[in-house]
Amino acid sequence: VRVMSEEPQRAPAGAGLANVYFGATLLGLAAVFVKWGLNGGATPITVGLYRMLFALPGIAWIAGRKGVGSGRGAAWAFVAGVAFAGDLTLWHAAMNHTSAANATFIICGLTPVWVALFSVAFYHTRYRACGWLGQLLGIAGALLLAVARGARVGR
Repeated sequence: VRVMSEEPQRAPAGAGLANVYFGATLLGLAAVFVKWGLNGGATPITVGLYRMLFALPGIAWIAGRKGVGSGRGAAWAFVAGVAFAGDLTLWHAAMNHTSAANATFIICGLTPVWVALFSVAFYHTRYRACGWLGQLLGIAGALLLAVARGARVGR
């Protein structure tokens, strides 16, 4: 039992950064493991299915928490799930046509560009010139990777 006058326990100063590094490492290795699965004869749909099956216990735990999954939030969660499924479908399909690095950058790396375009279209967000310059550099980088010699490695 915690007494109200006590301060809550805080994680060590570097714990948050360590978790960020750990998560980034796992995300970075995901493309490698997916490519290994595809090279081993699995289809993109099979690899995607197993990735979602492995994630299902964590998603069920989050969904089972108190206050989650009711009202308008549930509708937005469903929309986010459909968008995420589309993202994974495109990413796994892209693995058949290019390298893991290119597929990750082109499909996932352009997410900030799509977010910016949708926020302008639907929320009437106004970005400064520096923001648009960043978006332009992101698109130019993706285009450069898409047309670069050796970008299409195949399976």
